[in-house]
Amino acid sequence: MNIFVNNDYKGVLECLQPHLNVQKVHICGYQEVKLCDWLSSNVLVYLIDIKLSDCVKLESLPRFDQFPLLKRLGLQLLPCIEYIDNNNYPYSSTFLPSLEKLSIVNMPNLKGWWKGEISAESSPNSASFHTKVPCLCQLTIDNCPKLASIPWHAPLKKLQISMVSLQLLDTVIEMTVSHCVEESSSTQSKVSSFELSRMDDLEFMPKELFYYFKNLEQLTPRDFKSLQMSSSLVQHRTHELLWKEFQSLRFLHLYNIPKLEYLPNGIQHVTTLQTIRIEWCLNLKTLPEWMGSLTSLSELSIILCPMLTSLGKRYEEGRGEDWQKISHIPRVNILYLWH
Repeated sequence: MNIFVNNDYKGVLECLQPHLNVQKVHICGYQEVKLCDWLSSNVLVYLIDIKLSDCVKLESLPRFDQFPLLKRLGLQLLPCIEYIDNNNYPYSSTFLPSLEKLSIVNMPNLKGWWKGEISAESSPNSASFHTKVPCLCQLTIDNCPKLASIPWHAPLKKLQISMVSLQLLDTVIEMTVSHCVEESSSTQSKVSSFELSRMDDLEFMPKELFYYFKNLEQLTPRDFKSLQMSSSLVQHRTHELLWKEFQSLRFLHLYNIPKLEYLPNGIQHVTTLQTIRIEWCLNLKTLPEWMGSLTSLSELSIILCPMLTSLGKRYEEGRGEDWQKISHIPRVNILYLWH
């Protein structure tokens, strides 16, 4: 059930009360401060998919724990929401028992899940960490700068974090690792895909990412103003050694990192890499001599990196002066930017 609302918002929505067996409700463009009664009446117990988007006046949300079968929850562009649940945190050990995918996007005033929970300024032993979302495997948080904490969750497989505080980033990583220790006495996260973007205060990749995400298969750092990754930085050489910790990384995507002048030397030790994609890294000057050490690399894409290609087709197959650096790679795609 997809609902795009206009004009008499609440009246229209009340008249669209679905059958009790409905499994999916998507509401977009709702312009009232309160949702319709039927979404908060504890009768749609078979819902498995809820998405609320572009509801710019909405001030409160239904209690999502009334939907025991809910697997996917998407909240997007809800600028007036400060707490997802205006009640105190629950004391039960399980919360949203079926939820697998959670997406929270463009909620600039969101502070936390429960209005009554303890702030994330406290330790991970605070009450917000006692209630678990046991089946969560995919988490997306984007443009939630005031968000201080999230519920304790199961080991994630896919994680996307963008435009949040460094404190929340540390909390998410610590929570992921702590749960793995609790479940299997291992410090290794089960996250296989991690996209981290638009963290303007982040200067270096978190060391915890290298130590505890050794099972990572896909890594995408993107849209960073301050991130330092260049191997020419002396103070960064120790940090480069951490790349050796990645034992399963197959896909690396570097996008819009202005301070990237050279690829980190540590990448040469990630011999599991199969695909490297570099886009809009405007100050990337050259590819390193050690590209040949990436023996598993089967695809290289370089898109709109003007300094890298400013001297002509340096990497043109068979003729470019630097072609030998990448000649062992079966698929090479270079998009030149001509002036």
